[in-house]
Amino acid sequence: GEFSDREEPARKVCEAHYKFLERHLEQFAREANLKKPAKAAQKIASVIAGAYTSWFVGDAVNAAAQGKEIALFVIQQHQ
Repeated sequence: GEFSDREEPARKVCEAHYKFLERHLEQFAREANLKKPAKAAQKIASVIAGAYTSWFVGDAVNAAAQGKEIALFVIQQHQ
């Protein structure tokens, strides 16, 4: 996803995947009656991306658990 050229096919695939993730997270947030579901979804999508990068690039074996902890905090803030 680190392609600076917005017309790069790989970048388009990454952007589409990220938007797909955000849309689904927003729907889950709406179903959970969270306040500002779009904002909550954006934050959680960022946490997921960060956790994935931490695991893949930073070799952080507990990245998913840390991401879950942060996502729960985000959810609590939007209840």
